[in-house]
Amino acid sequence: MIFAGPGSGKTKTLVHKIAHLLTKENKKSENFLMLAHSRVAVLEFRDRLYKLLGEQAWGVKILTFHSFALSLLGERVKDEKELEGKITQATQALRNNEINLPYIEMLVLDEYQDVNEESYEFIKAIYEKMSGEKQIIAVGDDDQLIMEFLGADKKFIERFEQDFGVQDNGQKSFSTHTLSINYRSATKIIAFTNAYRQFLESRLKNDDLQVNPKNKQEGFISLTQHKFNLSLKEMASEIQRILIKNKKKSIAVLLRNNDEVLAMRYELENLGVRANYILNREGFQAGNLIELWEFLEC
Repeated sequence: MIFAGPGSGKTKTLVHKIAHLLTKENKKSENFLMLAHSRVAVLEFRDRLYKLLGEQAWGVKILTFHSFALSLLGERVKDEKELEGKITQATQALRNNEINLPYIEMLVLDEYQDVNEESYEFIKAIYEKMSGEKQIIAVGDDDQLIMEFLGADKKFIERFEQDFGVQDNGQKSFSTHTLSINYRSATKIIAFTNAYRQFLESRLKNDDLQVNPKNKQEGFISLTQHKFNLSLKEMASEIQRILIKNKKKSIAVLLRNNDEVLAMRYELENLGVRANYILNREGFQAGNLIELWEFLEC
């Protein structure tokens, strides 16, 4: 288990860990399975691994939980509504011996703190079907658990050692590592988050553990309280007001799902505010097209 603080180079660490296993420990790419919660995370990881390893990276299966469930079931869906229950169906198929995973020996889990009951049971069913010297790497941070509205719960972090820390031969094989250096944010932001973390209940990491900034610029923090039931239209108007008042070059807006992102972009453009999706800091690349990756997988 890797506890990765915000901006701590989690993706880079995972990419280099997989590269090390493939090049130095002679693991085969077809034995790897990585699961993430979003397509954006999948595409970014695939891109970074390809840049590091070249064509050897193509054999590593990197999918969202839903995409892997659909591949096991041999199904395709037209929209997100049809995804409901597919992970549970795939879990049952694995446990009923309707599906086997003869080649998977290494399972890598991204943003593990976002795991809920459905995805956790899926992980357990996959692990039970894995072969060879089973290995599982999970990266997450209980301090960044923001998906509770979708059932995410830190109890699944606590249960990780119990369910995956003992090999089939009874030998214990479990360790934790912490990435505590932040490469992204300025010092004042890190100081604020370190102070705020002390108010979080039932934290799994040592309370004395601090995130340390690599960036020595001070930065600044400004907090504004708004009414809780602000609509997306009202929020867009407030964003416009902030842009006019403060002359900010850019503002990042975080929303819960893709539908809200689309709706917010519509509201902002109606107000004449230019809005874009942030998918990849390095810009568009043809190799990131989901259609190309799905074609190769088929």
